[in-house]
Amino acid sequence: MKTNKILKNFSYLGVVQILNYALPIITIPLVSRALGVEKIGLISYIFSYISYLILLVNYSFSLTAIRKQNQLNDLSLTFSLVFKSQLLLLVLTLPFLLIALLFIPDLKYNWFLTCISYIAVLGAFFDKNWIFQYKQDLKLVAIVNVLLKIISVVCIILFIKEKEDYLLYAIILYSVIFFTNIILFFICVKKYKIKILKVRLKEVISFLKEGKMLFFSSVVISFYTSTSTLLLGIYCSNRDVGLYSSAMKLIDIAKVFAIMPITQLIYPIVSQKISENVDEGILFVKKLMPIFNFMAILLFIGAIIVGPFMLHLLFGSQFLDAIPILWILSFTLILILYSTVFGVLLMVNLGMDHLFFKNQLYVAILSVLLTILILPYGAGMTSAIILVISEILITGYQYYCLRLKGYNLFYLEMFSKKAFLEAVNAIKTH
Repeated sequence: MKTNKILKNFSYLGVVQILNYALPIITIPLVSRALGVEKIGLISYIFSYISYLILLVNYSFSLTAIRKQNQLNDLSLTFSLVFKSQLLLLVLTLPFLLIALLFIPDLKYNWFLTCISYIAVLGAFFDKNWIFQYKQDLKLVAIVNVLLKIISVVCIILFIKEKEDYLLYAIILYSVIFFTNIILFFICVKKYKIKILKVRLKEVISFLKEGKMLFFSSVVISFYTSTSTLLLGIYCSNRDVGLYSSAMKLIDIAKVFAIMPITQLIYPIVSQKISENVDEGILFVKKLMPIFNFMAILLFIGAIIVGPFMLHLLFGSQFLDAIPILWILSFTLILILYSTVFGVLLMVNLGMDHLFFKNQLYVAILSVLLTILILPYGAGMTSAIILVISEILITGYQYYCLRLKGYNLFYLEMFSKKAFLEAVNAIKTH
């Protein structure tokens, strides 16, 4: 019964993620021809600023809310803490929005587009998907996402015809985020009979302090993952940027399927187990290692074999020079999967937030310095190698920290058929 539930939730998430990448194949050519490079670039540029406000409102609640709920065992109280924390953070975004409108020329001149983009920030405020993850009830999340995305595609096809439609395109784009989250917000409140309780400001601030290291980690990760492309554009040609970006796009798609099941399906289970008994929680993750090993090998081989075909299919023959870059970046799939297991499943649930952040920060600084020093003598391959080195350092340090605590997740038999079957059984009986 539980196995069926996990498999169903996995399939629901899979449908949503496939649509996230499949539907743009329909809309991108239409939008590109209608709006042109300049307008698309303008929308992307303004959203790059807005995305930092979204990052602030999201904070680290996708992880800390579930962890807190396992501590309190009171969904209304946890919900109220998260709701009022996000409300405070939403208010804090307003000065940043005002500063942007007053002092950043492109945002000031395109003030209406900037305000439209802020709809996505409001959508982030209503994002309470962590509740559905905690309840392991993702069917409604999938249904609402699918319906709203299909409606958005239909609207784009019907209404986006020329350059002057760029504001309407932005409204469609960000309204989907807003309405998806607000619909799910009211569904979860009604379905789980959630009440907004009185929570003191002191408690809100304390809760935010608990998650600050994870928030800083997300900021650092966002910074160093985007820096390589930025520096590539400074030191190298547009062609180099295009080749690296196309390979990275495929890796990002694969990452979703590597990380998504762990963070959204396994994380709530592990969080609950560790809150009840630390040793039992660790043992559960250890039992699942054969499954994670299988996922890592499958993703890596898939990227190596299928990756070049997908590169040609999605981007065209002119991007085939990106294949060597893609092969190098394929190693990050293995590393990121294990770092998600070590970092998110265990370090976060064990309260090792400070070490988790320090790891990300130091590697980010080293990555940027290496990129600045070495990149002028290379191009996309150099960026790819630096990224692999960064992920090795992150994963290695996380494993080292866990070993210091006495937790060793690797064992000789974990690649055997017996261990794999035991891992499947652990899922069945969790």
